Amino acid sequence: MRETVLKAIGALAAGRDEYRKAFVDADIVPLIVQSLSTAPVKPSNPRDRVKPDEADGPVPDTTTSGYGSNTLGVIIAACHAVRMHSRSVSILRTSLVDHGVSLPIFRYLKHPDVDVQIAATAAMCNLVTEVSPMREMLAERGVMKILCEHAHSQTAALRLNALWALKHFVHAAGPEVKKLCLEQLESGWLVRLICDDTEDDALWSARAKTDTQGEVDSGDDLDGDVEMDRHDGPSKSIYGTTGLPRDTHGRPAAWAVHAETKKAILRDAELNPQRRARNDDLAIQEQGLDFIRNLIGATAAPASADPATESTDMIEHLFTELGQDRFFDILAKKLQAKVLHPAAHRRNGSPVTTNEAARVLYPQPKIVEAVVFILVHMAASTPRHRQLVIAQ
Repeated sequence: MRETVLKAIGALAAGRDEYRKAFVDADIVPLIVQSLSTAPVKPSNPRDRVKPDEADGPVPDTTTSGYGSNTLGVIIAACHAVRMHSRSVSILRTSLVDHGVSLPIFRYLKHPDVDVQIAATAAMCNLVTEVSPMREMLAERGVMKILCEHAHSQTAALRLNALWALKHFVHAAGPEVKKLCLEQLESGWLVRLICDDTEDDALWSARAKTDTQGEVDSGDDLDGDVEMDRHDGPSKSIYGTTGLPRDTHGRPAAWAVHAETKKAILRDAELNPQRRARNDDLAIQEQGLDFIRNLIGATAAPASADPATESTDMIEHLFTELGQDRFFDILAKKLQAKVLHPAAHRRNGSPVTTNEAARVLYPQPKIVEAVVFILVHMAASTPRHRQLVIAQ
């Protein structure tokens, strides 16, 4: 029940800022924070805590507090609720700080369960932004190193969330912090994350299968709710034997067919392993490119003597780490269409038929947008960098 309620809170808080503020006014935040503990206690007033940076209430070692115990599912749902509420800058700077939400999230970054790590890393994305008062404290505790380690994970979701958080962490940070972050992340690994297109063949195979079938195979009943009104025998109702509403001529209604097709596409995008892998791949590439954009962006720190000079220095540092020609080659390839399966013969040596012609995979809009932002930042730097962009 507790997990379900937290999921509902997270879903509502994701929608509008008014909903997030309503939850804060209803004193939901301290309950969310207590849900981050395996053994919750009665929520305390932030003013009653000796250490303001500590979490809301102690973290007991026993499960006899009278408030039951929280499963991993509850903790994961609570992390998601924190992430949704932290989308509001005002809540991030007040309620979440007052109730010490950062430390429980930070501890779960090293939790042995990878699903908890994924949820905690996702929540950390907004806690390390430039506007977050918790950013400095988390940096002192070594959050950057942990996020860089997670960015090397074999789990795609953990890599994605870690890179997303690092993108926010380096935004408007000082040049030394940016250089250290790139060093710990490793420039070679960053290039690999951005250039990894290993799922292209899988995506081509999935699309080819769909085109061959002409529609989603009804035998692949992924969640069993497509034909809820289906009967074992013939039906004489308006739904017919297919479970779809019919028009006056006995044919499936056009709107029903459209709805079923839409539902099948959504289910395929969520549950098809090839498409999920491809979506993860694209999301990681996008965050990697955004990470580079924030690396070369100007710092907004008050101590910055010359933001333009620092941005220029970071561009030169990036050229040194990645190689100038290699860097522009990576960006150029992100803007080019890819030809999938252009080979003239299959692996078994038989020729490819006309029905198996090469397919073209065009650049994704989000990837193009990320590349353009990088080029804009570079063009806004020195005349030399502007000429380099033009020369490409």
